[in-house]
Amino acid sequence: MFRKFVCAGAVMAASLVFASSARADYVMFDPDGLGPLPAIQIDLLDPQPGNAISINAGGDVTPAGASTLRVGDSVETLFQANITSAIDQNTQLGWAAGQGGVFYTVVAGVPEVVTGITPTGGGTGSNVTLDIVGGTPAAPTTTNFFYVYVTTVNPIGDNLNGTCFTCGTRVLEGVFIDDASFSNTFDADFDSSGNSLDQHGNNDYATSSSTGGDIVSLAGTGGLNGHVKVTSVNPLYFTNVVGQTLDFLTAKSQTNLPYENTDPSKCFSLTGLASCTYGGAGSLNIGDVNGEGADIMLETDASFGFSVTQAQVPEPATLTLLGLGLAGAAARRRRARKIEA
Repeated sequence: MFRKFVCAGAVMAASLVFASSARADYVMFDPDGLGPLPAIQIDLLDPQPGNAISINAGGDVTPAGASTLRVGDSVETLFQANITSAIDQNTQLGWAAGQGGVFYTVVAGVPEVVTGITPTGGGTGSNVTLDIVGGTPAAPTTTNFFYVYVTTVNPIGDNLNGTCFTCGTRVLEGVFIDDASFSNTFDADFDSSGNSLDQHGNNDYATSSSTGGDIVSLAGTGGLNGHVKVTSVNPLYFTNVVGQTLDFLTAKSQTNLPYENTDPSKCFSLTGLASCTYGGAGSLNIGDVNGEGADIMLETDASFGFSVTQAQVPEPATLTLLGLGLAGAAARRRRARKIEA
């Protein structure tokens, strides 16, 4: 039987495998606003490995048994991560987390619908495709949002506890665009579903299941492409964004389970406006097997590259989201250097 949790890995995908035609441009970024750090040219924002949870993408919706995934099922995915650096990829120079006493986080939410399951009915090695739904709102909503925060608090986003990803000041706001460029897929490996969910350092969920045992997870890989429309920026931090069209480079991306590069979060920000408003690992949402509860969690990673063109009429900037998902930090850095100028 095809369990519903296999779809969720697709919803937020991963480290970047750039398309050969990708072109990176520069934006002006001032890490500390009116502080002493100078504004710098950047073409990449690079978060650390982070966390995503796909709501209603799990399997067992009642204690009596598992529901099956169906075309047309709705999924809401939440993402949160710390931003490690903002760099010029050609020189590898820029800002690193903590420089100037400032730190950045990103939180996002995207509504999706299942558009395909292959083979029909699912099973081992199943492929699931998803698409964004709901149109493109004029401003962030409770289910469609993309926020970047800056703060002087350290530590900031706590990957294990899920706290403080919304601390500080929002310096960029946006929404996911409902257009033809959005795509999402996930391939599930049911033969590898007995691995510990948390394989990063200590297993923080070794005794967290309903029976006092380990929380485990299926294995899988997937990818996402999409766009984000920027609806508001703070010009003290992004000084040449307003009045331009700003695109994150479109790319294929990857995601994997279980967690290997960060800790699974105990909770998430449901709307991107307050921390820890939705349960994560260790809750009944994901169950004793990650994905056999109502939801599924994913380790995610991202790098955001910019492509800038002057708008004909001043309007909110536009971003193309490169995909959030999972890969090791070393792999992320290697791929980032491959972006073509």
